[in-house]
Amino acid sequence: MSDCREPAGSIQSPRSSAMVQFLSRNFIFAISILALVVYMLTYLSGTFGAPIRADGVGYYIYLPSYIIYGDPTLERVVDEQFGGDVSSWTGVQRSSETGHYVDKYGVGVAVLMLPFFLIAHAFTWCLQSPSGGEPWWHLNYTLNGYSLFYQHAAGLAGLFYSLMGIGILKGLLEKQFSRGIALVTLSILFFGTSLLHYTSGESVQSHSYSFFLFAALLWATDRWSRQSRSWTHSAVLGLICGLIVLVRVTNLIAMLIVFLYGITSVGGIRRWLHDRCERIAELALVAVITFCVFALQLAINHYGTGRWTINPYGIQNPTETFYFLSPQIILVLFSLKRGLFFWSPLLLIILPGLFLMRRHRSSLAFAVSVILLLHLWIVSSWHMWWYGGGFGHRAFVEYYAFMAFPCAAFVSSLKGRWAKVVFAGFAVLTIAWLLFFMKLYYTRELSFYGLDRQALFDIFWWRGKILLNWLNIVFAGTA
Repeated sequence: MSDCREPAGSIQSPRSSAMVQFLSRNFIFAISILALVVYMLTYLSGTFGAPIRADGVGYYIYLPSYIIYGDPTLERVVDEQFGGDVSSWTGVQRSSETGHYVDKYGVGVAVLMLPFFLIAHAFTWCLQSPSGGEPWWHLNYTLNGYSLFYQHAAGLAGLFYSLMGIGILKGLLEKQFSRGIALVTLSILFFGTSLLHYTSGESVQSHSYSFFLFAALLWATDRWSRQSRSWTHSAVLGLICGLIVLVRVTNLIAMLIVFLYGITSVGGIRRWLHDRCERIAELALVAVITFCVFALQLAINHYGTGRWTINPYGIQNPTETFYFLSPQIILVLFSLKRGLFFWSPLLLIILPGLFLMRRHRSSLAFAVSVILLLHLWIVSSWHMWWYGGGFGHRAFVEYYAFMAFPCAAFVSSLKGRWAKVVFAGFAVLTIAWLLFFMKLYYTRELSFYGLDRQALFDIFWWRGKILLNWLNIVFAGTA
């Protein structure tokens, strides 16, 4: 990944260089503290309720069902925790063929969350007191998988994996660009997109896990490409690919990075094909391990429905499907409701960034372009192109890992003081724009289901009136 390195450019002063090194060393620590503060304030305020909610219920339910209740049918956990009537929005529904409950969400999140769940289970068990729940420090929480420690183990697990993904990206970016460019790029991703929200406020969703796995996939692909005849790297790559589809099957298009990595020009395709043919045995190992990991989901599907392969979304609602011939691309990118560039306008820089990566013959340019375009088409073709509730367009959160590189290529191309000043001003304004809406989302002034023109008008209308009244008072006082 070192073929798009930033030119030497101007020489930094020792003071600025030391500052960049200091910020680079402490960046992950600083954003970890910030993410924890946002997480703490979110759940102290009670705005969203418990961490395990909405889609997170479906991703999490495997753990208490299998480990605490010992019941892969999900019957006991539904009876005891949901009163025997689980809501449709959890993703858990009965199969009409077998009568068993089927979870339309994959088991991958639960697999990655397992260590945190076991720690919470151990804490809940160890802190039990024979004297009951009084006084408060006896901490007699129920060993049911949904009491306090379990809730926050699930929430903090997503936060942990998201930060791990940022740490991996930081290392990859610093191989290809300067530390300063890497810091600016990671700041764009963390503050200029919905990544902060899905790291803290809704971390039991699948997105923070997939973001980590995508970053790990980029790292593993880079290592695998640099060392031929490496069965260890092939096995690691297969494990990561298996976990990616175990979390979310549609994310399998991310695995194209393994096959397309290294194509830098039309003339280089022959050499790329020759390399892949020489490594066919290693690719076969990657495929076998990927399938073995995903076999866990196939076994769960078979138990619930009697079939190995199913469309779990179609069990509850047959209209939950893709319409590939009528993708809503403009709405996905620019609409008020969920438009990627409306909510995160700073991401517009990926468009020239992809071109700049190609100009520098980056090993990732072609692969990232193909994957992002394919993902845009798939998301735009889903019957619910806005992907339900959430902050911004949540279907792109994991793909921020791929977007990091065109972002960095654009930032590294900025030459001259004025170009950097103009971009810095644009970045500050667009980050402020996103954080403003994030604040409204957390205070529930902004709907869980997005915006429309009337809601946008109302948000700014009364604030404009307050500002005008304040200006009138100020100027009247100085007259």
